[in-house]
Amino acid sequence: MIEAFLAASSNGAAQPERLIAQWGDPWRIVTPGLEYKPFPTCAGTHSAAEAARILRDSWLSAGNSLEALLDNITDISVAFPPGGDIAASVTTPTNGIEARFSLEYVIAAMLIYNDLRLEDFAEGDLNRAVLPLAAKVRRTPDESAPPDAINPALRFHLVTLTLRDGTQLQHRRTRQQSLAAGVDVESKLRLALSQESGERLQQLQQSSELQTTADLASLQQLLRI
Repeated sequence: MIEAFLAASSNGAAQPERLIAQWGDPWRIVTPGLEYKPFPTCAGTHSAAEAARILRDSWLSAGNSLEALLDNITDISVAFPPGGDIAASVTTPTNGIEARFSLEYVIAAMLIYNDLRLEDFAEGDLNRAVLPLAAKVRRTPDESAPPDAINPALRFHLVTLTLRDGTQLQHRRTRQQSLAAGVDVESKLRLALSQESGERLQQLQQSSELQTTADLASLQQLLRI
């Protein structure tokens, strides 16, 4: 029955044998272990965000101003394998929650702020300063690449900025490059706890390391306060 369901819903790309191949050998929670998200957005937007950040950094490192970059962008294209934007499916978000799943909003926010800030992806209204630039982003699936459904590990985003004088700035970032870069978990935790201070902050930081089962109980108690 499962094979019939997969065949009917996968457009011929199903590989049912992979469901049980190397089952529990090892469990992924052990190897490769937990995968931490660097940004408060859908993981399907992260390599696009990083590509945008790299282009931004390259522009600024050449002695140019951020204002000159943002004022001169006429078009932004983002390419990816066919189906690579299924999770990041929101093209025109109406609130901060939807923005987490929008390549357009994510790329624009990164170009403007050099980060994907929690306040820009929280419940409530969008950051209106991001929308004009987000409107310049076009999705351009790369039909020559293997479909994302076959191997999501090969996912990439190719971000191209076109300026008024015809100059194009381009960078390709893969999912594997994003994973290899790692995440500064301690800094991410400090940012999430920016409203805390003193003894409570220290307790939260220590308990969040989850070195023992007692840490888990302590963290649960702290989060109830």
